[in-house]
Amino acid sequence: MAGDRLFLVFLLAVVAAVPAIATDYNVGDAQGWDLNVNYANWVSGKTFKVGDNLVFKYTSNHNLEEVNQADYNSCSSNNVIRLFNSGDTIPLNTTGSRYFICGIGNHCTQGMKLTVSVSPAASSPPPSTTPSPPSSSPPPTTPVSGGPETPPTSTSPPPPPSPSGAMTTSSYYNMNTLLFSAILLCVALLG
Repeated sequence: MAGDRLFLVFLLAVVAAVPAIATDYNVGDAQGWDLNVNYANWVSGKTFKVGDNLVFKYTSNHNLEEVNQADYNSCSSNNVIRLFNSGDTIPLNTTGSRYFICGIGNHCTQGMKLTVSVSPAASSPPPSTTPSPPSSSPPPTTPVSGGPETPPTSTSPPPPPSPSGAMTTSSYYNMNTLLFSAILLCVALLG
């Protein structure tokens, strides 16, 4: 009987921990958000999923602007969705494409721009075979003063799957916290 309870506790803890695995992607790796990084190469081979985070680290010589696809393509800061001015962590909460540029000087035209395609989280149910209508409410945004809200759009296919997933310290602690909580709950329920 005690062996059955221990197995049940272990099984529940493992199942509960699976959705907690998320990845923090340090944009540009050690170089961060900077002119010396080829972001098309950096993003290649990475699979971004709902629940992951983009971590932008940069100096006061740069900023971070989330823009729509047209402004991304033209390196325009005319319709900024969100403006950031210090190292920032951007949660990837919805599927679709996200577009980021540096709005300082001509940094964007020099390659300081990043687009990521966000896929559903691994624990999400598979998509239905019939297409669903688009959501009537756009994701929440914080517009720049005077700038209109424009939700990110999706027109490009997602990148190829990553050969290996990187587990960061943050995702490791999130997983362990969830695992520990699940074990405590099971022990309390099983008495």
